Amino acid sequence: MSWPLGPSEMARRIREHDWTATPLGPSTHWPGALRTLVDMLLANGFPMIALWGPDLIQLYNDGYRDIMGLKHPAGLGQATQVCWPEVWHINAPIYARVLQGESLSFEDALYPLMRNGLLENVWLSLSYSPLRDETGTIAGVLVTLVETTESLRAAAELRESEARFRALVMSTSDSLYRMSPDWREMREMRGKGILSDTHAPSPLWEDTYLLPEDRPWVMARIDEAIRNRTPFELEHRVRHADGSVGWTLSRAFPLLDEKGEVVEWFGLAADITARKEAERERERAEALVQVDRVRRVLVAEIQHRSRNLLAVVRSLVVQSLRAARSLGEAETRITDRLAALSRVHGLLSRAELPAVTVRELVELELGATAHGVSDRLVLDGPDVTLPGRAVRTFSLALHELATNAVKHGALGADRRGRVLVTWGLRDSATLFLEWVETGAVAPSPRRDAARGFGRELIEQALPYELDARTRLDIREDGVRCTIELPLGEAGP
Repeated sequence: MSWPLGPSEMARRIREHDWTATPLGPSTHWPGALRTLVDMLLANGFPMIALWGPDLIQLYNDGYRDIMGLKHPAGLGQATQVCWPEVWHINAPIYARVLQGESLSFEDALYPLMRNGLLENVWLSLSYSPLRDETGTIAGVLVTLVETTESLRAAAELRESEARFRALVMSTSDSLYRMSPDWREMREMRGKGILSDTHAPSPLWEDTYLLPEDRPWVMARIDEAIRNRTPFELEHRVRHADGSVGWTLSRAFPLLDEKGEVVEWFGLAADITARKEAERERERAEALVQVDRVRRVLVAEIQHRSRNLLAVVRSLVVQSLRAARSLGEAETRITDRLAALSRVHGLLSRAELPAVTVRELVELELGATAHGVSDRLVLDGPDVTLPGRAVRTFSLALHELATNAVKHGALGADRRGRVLVTWGLRDSATLFLEWVETGAVAPSPRRDAARGFGRELIEQALPYELDARTRLDIREDGVRCTIELPLGEAGP
C-alpha cells in the first residue's frame, strides 16, 4: 500500500488509484519490470508517460500531468486511445512501429490536442521507445516529450517582427537611427525633419533628444532590452528639431553577429505627437462626461432621499397632530420626534458609508430622552451594525419607546422602575432586540391614547419597510417590546 514511494502528486495518485478496475489489475500483482519503470518515471524531471499492455494503459509523472490539462486526473489508468482520440490517427502508426521494436524521435511535431476543452495546436518534441517485461517481450511504449509551443511561437513572432521591421525600413518616412551595442553612442540619426540629424557619432544623444525628467525610465527600458537582447519599443517624449517637445514611438532591433553577439541596434522613431494630444483631449472629454454623469446621479439621489425624508416628516407631523389633545402637546411631540430624526441623520452623516451600531442608537435616544436615570438602565448586547436603510425607522421606534418610558412608564419622575434593553444575533443575519420595562404602574387611558404613533411605527412601519417581526405588549408593571430585523449584508 506504500508503493510507489515519494511525496509527488502522481506517486500518491498511483498509490490510491483503483487498479482492479483496469486491465492492469492490482498494483501488487504488477510485474517487476513495470514497477521498476514506474519508479524511474516518477523520479524523472522530464514529462514522461508509459503505455503498458495491449490496451496501452497510461501511467505518467508530474511533468506529463501538466501537459494533460483537463484530461488529468481521469487519464491515469485510462487507455491512451480513449484519452487522446483526437490524435489517435497520428499515434496509432507510431505505436505500431515501436511495439515492433523501433525507437522514434520527432522534433517540433504538431499535435491537435483537446486538453482544455478546446482543440488547440500544440508542438512537441518527442521520443518513443519500446518497453520490455522480464521475458524480454515488448509490453508497452515509453514516451518522453517536451512541449515547444511557446518557444516556436516566440520564434515565429520574432521572425514576423523582423520582417515587418525590414519592410518599414524600406518604406517608412519615420526617423531612422543606429546605436552602439551598449547604447552609449548614437552612430547615426536620420531625423526626416522631425528630429535633429547627426553629422558624426554622438555620445551626448541623451542631452539632444531626451528630457531630463524622462531619462531614468527611458534608459531603464533600454537597459532591459540590452540585458535580454530583445527588441526595444517605447512611447516617450522627445525634443523635436525645432526645439518643441513632442512624443515618439521608438522601436529598435538588435543586429547579431555569427556568435550571437549584438553588434548594433537599428531603430525607427515615429512621431505620435498628434495622437497623444488627441488622446489627452479625449480623456478630458471623457472626464467631463463622467463628472456630468456623477452630478446627475447625485442630484437624482438627493431628490429621492429628500422625497423620502419629507414623507417621513409629513407622516410624523400628521400622526403627532392626530394623537395630541392640544396644540402645545402637538408642538412638543413634533419637536421631540424631529429632534430624534435629526440625531440619527447626524450619525449617518459621519462618514461616506455610514456604519451605525445598535448600541449607538440605543444610547443616543436614551441619553437624549431619559436624563439622570443611567442607574436604572441596563444595556447589553454585542457590536451589531445596522444597514443604512434601517437606521432611520429603527431609531424612531427607539425614540417612541424611550419617550413613552419617561412620560408614562418605568422611567417616569414619580416611579423607580428600570429599563432593560438587550440585543443579539440569530442565525448571523437577524437582529433580535428586546425592550423590557419593570416597576411601572398600570397604564392609564391617557397613556394608551398617546401611544398611537409609536404603536403604528413599531407594529406597522417596521414590518412594512424593513420586513421586521415585532411585538408590543402593555403589561401592568411595564412594557415589553421585541423586534426581529433581517440585517442583510450588515452585521457584527
